[in-house]
Amino acid sequence: MKAGTKISGKIPFGRWLGGILAACLSIAAATFSDPREAMTLALRELEESPEDPDRLLAAARACYAAGDRDQGLWLGQLAQRSLENRSLEPIERELLSWDPVHAEQPELRQEERRLANKMHSSARHWERRGFFLNAADLATAGARSGSAKRWDELLVRLQSKPESRSQMLRFGFLLPSRSRILENREAPDQAQRNPAWESAVERKTANYTVVTNLGDEVLESVAEAMEQMNRFYREVFQVAGKMDRCTIRVYSDRREYLRHEGNNRSHLSGFYVSNSNYVATYDPRSDDPPRPWRDLWSTLFHEAAHQFTDEISEGLLPSWLNEGTATYFEGAILLPDMTVEPNAIPEWRLGALRAALDRGTPTLKSVVSYYRPGSYPPMYYCVGWGLTYFLHHYENERYERIYLPFYRDYLESYRVEMAHDPFERFQEYFIRKPAMSGIATFEDFERRFRQWIQKLADDYYGEQDRAGAWVERARRQRAAGFPALSLESYRLALHKQPDAGLIRFELGQTLEELGEKDAAILCYRQVRRWAWFDELRKEPLAPGRAVDLADECLDRIRSLDRGLAEDLRRREQTLVPFAMRRARAYLDAGFPRMATTVADEVDRTLGGHPTLHRFINELQRISGVDTRRWRRVLSERDEHRWYGETSHYRIEDGEISGKVGKSHGGTTVDYRIVFVDRPLGSRYRFEAEVMTQEDPETGHRTRMLGLAFAGRDAITYWTLTLLEHGAVVLADYQGGWRDRDRFKMPPARAEEWVPLAIDVDGTQLRVFVRGQEIWNKSLEGVDLGGHVGLVTGSGSAQFRHLRVLTESRPLPGR
Repeated sequence: MKAGTKISGKIPFGRWLGGILAACLSIAAATFSDPREAMTLALRELEESPEDPDRLLAAARACYAAGDRDQGLWLGQLAQRSLENRSLEPIERELLSWDPVHAEQPELRQEERRLANKMHSSARHWERRGFFLNAADLATAGARSGSAKRWDELLVRLQSKPESRSQMLRFGFLLPSRSRILENREAPDQAQRNPAWESAVERKTANYTVVTNLGDEVLESVAEAMEQMNRFYREVFQVAGKMDRCTIRVYSDRREYLRHEGNNRSHLSGFYVSNSNYVATYDPRSDDPPRPWRDLWSTLFHEAAHQFTDEISEGLLPSWLNEGTATYFEGAILLPDMTVEPNAIPEWRLGALRAALDRGTPTLKSVVSYYRPGSYPPMYYCVGWGLTYFLHHYENERYERIYLPFYRDYLESYRVEMAHDPFERFQEYFIRKPAMSGIATFEDFERRFRQWIQKLADDYYGEQDRAGAWVERARRQRAAGFPALSLESYRLALHKQPDAGLIRFELGQTLEELGEKDAAILCYRQVRRWAWFDELRKEPLAPGRAVDLADECLDRIRSLDRGLAEDLRRREQTLVPFAMRRARAYLDAGFPRMATTVADEVDRTLGGHPTLHRFINELQRISGVDTRRWRRVLSERDEHRWYGETSHYRIEDGEISGKVGKSHGGTTVDYRIVFVDRPLGSRYRFEAEVMTQEDPETGHRTRMLGLAFAGRDAITYWTLTLLEHGAVVLADYQGGWRDRDRFKMPPARAEEWVPLAIDVDGTQLRVFVRGQEIWNKSLEGVDLGGHVGLVTGSGSAQFRHLRVLTESRPLPGR
């Protein structure tokens, strides 16, 4: 076992492979007599790994040699930013020799450096004045817009300061906690690391010793996430003092996990051992069938909580208190920037609980009465979670969390061992002691519990209009004098409607009421970004209101801190004209992609600006350029990146085969779905070619085949499918299937590859079949920015040329 987080003297496998492939590309390009063929080859190879600097550089040189100087310079600059620990001077000189603006207008480059220095000084000034959230937000924008090194240094310093770190953890405004800004953070590449456990690395934090053979990045991620969770555990369990250090073991795969932890735990995806005080789990993608990478975090957060339940009593706890409280932490979300959102709802538990209440089993009484060593039956877990969540979050008519102090007293009562009836003790603490109106018996309590959970599920699983329920609740909490409680309600509303600037504006007002100036100012800045963006919509959500709202936010920022408001205003007045001058210089030189990029970088720095948005949109409309990049998915070496019912799919020779039973003439369709374990942003295009096959025994074709796409949780998902007789169906699944639309199309011919595509832009969904757009609608409140995959139903199908077109530029306020 190796201590530390650095492995010196080794070239990472991905970088080594990228260098070899880049060299091969250069040799292959030399064999083409037509430079355009070499460019096509280089761009096709780039789709396999769009972030690889060697592939980027090879593609840049191929494009430039083929006469596409605009794309060559654009890709070259992307490569330059990705090249770390290399001598960049030769590459920089090469790119500058391609750059017409540098040759003809060198003063623009000098002005760019001057403005970048000024913005960095501004961020440092905010840091010194204690506006840590805003300083980190500005540093994040600077790192995303270009040369990241000094911005990364600022972010590292902000994260190392206890006062700024505490502020970030308290408010979780999607601020980075690692030096490198990752636009779409991905799980580690399984194909690039299969070391034995004996080569694991270790890191000690304040409360944990983390050990893993998944590599340095996972080591850092687990350490960072668990320290944040420790704060949440202590808040729930009311623990202030020092506790014994807990060891966290994360194995690279299930085989290593069982080899070291014993086959008697083969039914467990993770566990906690109290007498040794350690947690063990493994990469969920190594399961059969594979589970998504995000499952690692819910397992870790659950099992590590048992250290705290174990501290409650040396004797036996009721299983709902032990497992239900641990399950309460499963909803914590590890965000792409490594910030943990601690109090979210685990959707799979809420859905399972609603189903359990509908069928009437298991009963609440059976769950609270269960008092035996070990875990209770699997079906009890959702009820245990729901009961714990109810006791923590139920509010009476005065918005008092009436059960929370009794829950804490109930926990405390188990610190002393005594013989008791668990059902009687539950009634004592949650029925007789609270003495709530209308709750005289256990049946009364159960009835209120059922009603509350049903309302929670209706609000949570509803579409956009359900965000209003959380907003109304937040407003009533504020009016009743509980602004701190309303923060949770506003964030649940924003979970349903993340781009709702008016909701975020009220959140800013609440933070202002609580005296949180730094957080309130950041919130108002986010609202300004949303307001600007909303004003550019064809049909703004609040016509005429958006500009007024942007001005009102600036006034509020000025009232909180005049100097900071003036700094924001000056930065906008300086950067926007500069970006327009530089972009027009590239446009005049015939470099529209570079013009778009330089405008986009300043737009990112400002968090979105209407003038730049209009310019970029118009430029893309006229020139047809698109600065998003293609990425191929599910190639042979990418097989580990999918999850779901993968046993029904096989990758071979660049094509994917799906087989689900036999095609038949009945009315039911047996289907299987797999998803790609690579999260997407809010704007992407997913396309593939599909081919139906005929069953030689029945003569029937594949009953259903096509594309699947889902939100961030991949629990609610959509499908675009071809049916056997030619119809095309767009449907969604939210606990049950619902057809959104159905189209009559010519049936696919034998051996015909049919192109399918879906295009997501925020809430706008466009659907294409055979290159023809058949659907174009806005789906307000529907989460489409998550995962993509495939579906096969009753029969065999072929899929090829799977790729996604994605960008990293987020919508304002995200």
